[in-house]
Amino acid sequence: MDSAGLPPLATVAPYRAPGASGVGADLSRAQLRLLALLRIYCETAAIAVAGVGLVALCGWALQVGWMKSVLPGLVEMKANTAFGLIFSGTSCGLLLGAGPGTRNRDIGRLLAWLAMLIGAATSVEYATGWDLAVDQLIFNEPAHAFGTSSPGRMAPVTAGVFVAIGLALLLLDWEPRPGQRPAQWIGLAVGVIATIAIAGYIYDVSALYSSLHNIPIALNTSVAFLLLSGAVLFARPLSGIARGMTGEGPGSVMARRLLPTVVCVPLLLGWILLKGEEAGLYGPEFGFALFATASILIFAKMVWINALELNIEHQRRGLVEAEVRDLNVSLEARVAERTDAFAQQADVLNEQATMLDLAPDAIIVRDMDDHIVFWSRGAERMYGWRSDEVLGRNELALLNQEFSEPFEAIVAKLIEQERWAGEVTHHRRDGRALNVAVTWALQRDLNDAPLRILSIGHDITPRKATDARLRNTVAELERSNEELAQFANIASHDLQEPLRMVTSYTQLLSRRYKGRLDAEADEFIDFAVDGATRMQRLIQDLLAYSKIGAREIMVAEISSENALQQALKNLRGAIEESDARVTYDALPPVQADESQLAQLFQNLVGNAIKYQSAGNVPQVHITAENTSDGYWTFSVRDNGIGIEPQYFERIFGMFQRLHKRTEYAGTGIGLTMCKKIVERHGGSITVESQPGAGSTFKFTWPGGHGSEP
Repeated sequence: MDSAGLPPLATVAPYRAPGASGVGADLSRAQLRLLALLRIYCETAAIAVAGVGLVALCGWALQVGWMKSVLPGLVEMKANTAFGLIFSGTSCGLLLGAGPGTRNRDIGRLLAWLAMLIGAATSVEYATGWDLAVDQLIFNEPAHAFGTSSPGRMAPVTAGVFVAIGLALLLLDWEPRPGQRPAQWIGLAVGVIATIAIAGYIYDVSALYSSLHNIPIALNTSVAFLLLSGAVLFARPLSGIARGMTGEGPGSVMARRLLPTVVCVPLLLGWILLKGEEAGLYGPEFGFALFATASILIFAKMVWINALELNIEHQRRGLVEAEVRDLNVSLEARVAERTDAFAQQADVLNEQATMLDLAPDAIIVRDMDDHIVFWSRGAERMYGWRSDEVLGRNELALLNQEFSEPFEAIVAKLIEQERWAGEVTHHRRDGRALNVAVTWALQRDLNDAPLRILSIGHDITPRKATDARLRNTVAELERSNEELAQFANIASHDLQEPLRMVTSYTQLLSRRYKGRLDAEADEFIDFAVDGATRMQRLIQDLLAYSKIGAREIMVAEISSENALQQALKNLRGAIEESDARVTYDALPPVQADESQLAQLFQNLVGNAIKYQSAGNVPQVHITAENTSDGYWTFSVRDNGIGIEPQYFERIFGMFQRLHKRTEYAGTGIGLTMCKKIVERHGGSITVESQPGAGSTFKFTWPGGHGSEP
C-alpha cells in the first residue's frame, strides 16, 4: 500500500465498473480503499478455507482429533470435505484476479469442477443409495463414528454446498445482463446455510446444523463455507448485489454500517441470554424480555447514530448544492459572457473571411498533414475547384505542385524560419499549368508545436510570359544594336576612303582653279570643299560615338586629374589659339575607363572654348565635390554664350545644334557622346546656364577607394 493507504492499481485491477474505461474509473479514494480491503478479505478467506481443509487433512493423516473437529465432542470434518475445501479455496484465490485465457483461470476452473464433482458424487450416493467408493478412498473412518451414517461420507448439506460453491466459482464472471451475477446469489445462499449452521452450534440446536438424514455439518466446515460465500459475493464488488454494499450512495453507506450489527448483535445477545438462563440467573420470560429490550435499544441507537450522520450529510449536501447553484449562476454568466465574446469573434472571423475572399490571390490553409482546411474564393477562381470540393483533401496532390528545390528542404526552412517564399508550378482543374509566386507562413499552437500552414499564391503566369517576351526583345535589341554598331563602324571606315578622295580632289580643284574661273565657279568649289570636310568630320564623330558603345569599358581606379590633363593636351592647339584660361581644383581618384573620361573632359572643355562671344577670352574651371552616396559631382564652368533653359534636354540629343554652321563649327554629336560616357559609368549629366552668363555642366561619377582628392 502507498502512503495514502491505497493499494497499487494492480491490486484493484479486477474491480472495474461496468462500462469503465480503465482501472479505478470514476471511483473515489474512499471507495478504492474499500475495494482494496475487500480484495484483502477475499484473498485471506480463500487462503483460510484452503488452510482449514489442509489442517483437517493433516488431522486424518496424523489421527489428531482436534485438527478434524476443532473442539472435543464436535462432529469431525470428513477427509473428502477437506479435499473439497482445499479445491474450493484454491480455485477462489486463483480466479480473483485472473483474466480471460490465463493459466490461473484455467486451473481455478478445473479445481472448481473437482469440488463440484466431490459434492455431486456424495449427493448421488445419498439420492440413490449407491456406494461409489469415494468416501474412504484415502482415509478410513471407523464404523458407527459420531455424526455419520456411513463412514467417511460428508453430510448431505455439505455435498449440496460443494455443488453450489463449485457452480458459483465457474459462473464467477458470467453476467446474463449488465449488473447481474448469478454467482453472487449462489454465494449468498451458501452464506445463509453456513450462518444457520453456526447459529445452531452457538445455541446448541442440532436441528440447525443437521440435515434430513440427521447427519450434522462440522463447525469448521460451516465457518469455511461462510468465509467462502463472502469471498464469492465480493470477488466482483462493483456489479450485482455486491454493488449495493460497495457503492458511495447513502444507502450503501448505511448498509455497511448496519449489516454487521444486524447479524452479530442478535447472535451475541441470544448467546449471552441463553448462558444466563442456563446458569439459573433468570427464567425464559425474563430472558426474552431482556433480549427484546436490548435489541430495541441497540438498534435504536444505531438508527439514531445513522440518522444524525445522514442529517449531517444532508446539511453538507445542502451547502454543496447551494455552492453548486452559485457556481452555476456564475458559470452561466461566464458562459453568456464567453458566448457573446465568441459571437463577436465569429463576426470578426466572418468579416475577415469575407475580406480574404475579396482578395484576388489564392489563400489556402492546410494542416501539417497537408490537408486543406480553408480555401478562399481567390483559390476557387485561380484553380477551378469549389471550397466544398477540396476541404480535407491533400493540397500538394490536388494541385500537382512542382518545386524548384527539394520539398524536404522547403519544409525544413519553414519550420526553422516560420516563413518561405518562392515560385512553384501548380495545375488547374482543367490541367493547365500555372506559374505561382507563393508565400508560406507557419502557425504554432500554445505548446509551440507546428499547427497549420497559411499559403498565399499569386498567379504570375502572364508576367512570366511577358518576361519571356521582354527577354527575347532585349536579346533582339542587343543583337540589333550590335549589328548597328558594326554597321556604323564598317560604314565609317568604308566611307572614309572615298570621302578622302573627294576631299583631296576638291581641295586640289580649289588650289589650281580658284581665281581662274568666274566667281560662281569659285563659290561652287568652296561649297564642295566645305561639304566634303563636314562630311569627313561627321563620319569621324560617328565612328567615335560607335566606339564608345561597341567595346566593353575597362573600369579601374584612376586619377581624374590625369584624365583632365590628357584632355587638355589634346586641346592645346585650341587653347593657344583662343588664349583660353583653363583652371581646376584638386580632383579625386575615380572608378573609370581612363580614355573615355579623358574624352568626356575634352568634349566639355572644347565646347566651353568654342562657344564664346567674339573677342571674349574663354575661362574654364573644373571642380569636384564629394557626395554621401560614394559619388563625386564634377562641374565644368565657363564664361561662354550660355544656353536657353528650354534647350537643356535637347542639346544632349544626336545631331542637335542650336547655332548655324557659319557661326560655330560642329556636328552636334559631342554632348551626346558625353551623356553616353557618363551613363555607361553609372552617373548622370545636367547643365545649368543663362544666356550671356556662361554654362556649368555637372556630371556624377563613382569614386575610388580614396575619399579625398
